[in-house]
Amino acid sequence: VATNISNGCVDELKKTGYMFITGAGCSHTATVTSSGNLNGCAGDTVTMTASTDASTGYTYQWNVNGTMISGETSTTLTTTQSGYYSVTVLQNGCPVTSSVVNVSMNTSPSQPIISATGTILPCSGGSVILTASPISGGSYLWSTGETTQSITVTSTGSYTVTEQYGSSVCSSTSAPYYLGTSLPSVPICMVTVDSLSTHNIVVWEKNGSMAAIDSFKVYREVMANTYLEVGAVSSTEFSTFHDYDANPNTTSYKYKLVTVDTCGSISANSDFHNTIHLQNLGNGNLQWTLYDIENAGNPVNYYTVHRDDANTGNFVQISASIPGGNSTYTDIDYSSFPNARYRVDVSGSITCSPQKSVTTTSSNIINQSVSVNSIEEAYLTNRISIFPNPTKGFFKVTTETEPINSILIFDNLGKIVYSNSEILNSTEHSIDLSNCSEGIYTVKVVSNAKTIFSKIAIHK
Repeated sequence: VATNISNGCVDELKKTGYMFITGAGCSHTATVTSSGNLNGCAGDTVTMTASTDASTGYTYQWNVNGTMISGETSTTLTTTQSGYYSVTVLQNGCPVTSSVVNVSMNTSPSQPIISATGTILPCSGGSVILTASPISGGSYLWSTGETTQSITVTSTGSYTVTEQYGSSVCSSTSAPYYLGTSLPSVPICMVTVDSLSTHNIVVWEKNGSMAAIDSFKVYREVMANTYLEVGAVSSTEFSTFHDYDANPNTTSYKYKLVTVDTCGSISANSDFHNTIHLQNLGNGNLQWTLYDIENAGNPVNYYTVHRDDANTGNFVQISASIPGGNSTYTDIDYSSFPNARYRVDVSGSITCSPQKSVTTTSSNIINQSVSVNSIEEAYLTNRISIFPNPTKGFFKVTTETEPINSILIFDNLGKIVYSNSEILNSTEHSIDLSNCSEGIYTVKVVSNAKTIFSKIAIHK
């Protein structure tokens, strides 16, 4: 404390955690140890443990920056904050304070951003320079193992970079940067649900620059921002993919598309399209997920709700145009149609000319009485068998009592490899697919207006 002798003004300088006074004559010790690294990242925890050679009659008091921490009197202390920590051991009125332990929590760097210059041409090669956003006093580690800010690559694929501040344990990794060839990134026209509400359909448009394209690959999101390939379609086939492994009656799905050149290189991902999932909340109240296209804002001009009054397949529009940002509708006449089914269609702002007659995006189909339908479907599923499975090509489809009305079989590209719609009053049908290649095929069985999908494996 300094006092001006001329005018009496007083100034005080206080420094905490600077000097510790230990009671004279205290014979016990106070020590702090850490169970882990004292340098961490924001959100990490550090646990410290106090110890003493005092045998009885002592207590602990933890301190940070020379100030007691209220209520912290146990053997251990866990913290997420930086500071100078110590412990005071008091025995018979005699305090001993340990040496300070410096805990340092660092902030992770911002997520790096990768930029690219250059091109890799289909079949003829090339190179691309990938550059990470700068970090002052930090280091770089690419997924290739390189440690410079910029790297040169000659192969297509996914690349990431991790940035770290000096010797800090805190780091941040970029989002995957997918590098393709200069092949055109063909956009998806639409994704929709088939007319029987059994699977999803992905549709795209072939443009004029198809010469270098060998095929298209379709990817479905399996967890947030993670997509896995679910199928491929040759460039000579129709630009449509049927995803029989997706159940549109349980949730909505996101899809992306890439093109593959004749040398096996692939383009960048298209923007995703997200299907519509319609739910029946009861009492005529309907709710659905919005149709979404990545980087497209709201692509929907309006929705329309359609009702099949008697569950005969005759859907009639019952709503006016519902604005594209809305996702609910109430059918005030629902009680008059206990067997009705519902579907939602989209009128969008995206125009394209697909090769097949898929003209609009539709949701899954829901029943007025969901429980009755699910029981009937489960009943039928338990009474249809396909044997043998796997097979070399010959197998039988049988039911216990229900007659089989028709059977369709699709390959993994959605192409029909077998069709028989003339099966009447039969509970058993033999099928020969010996001319088909090995793989997994989808079997669609219709019985008493109920549709069941199953899988058959051909292994020769």
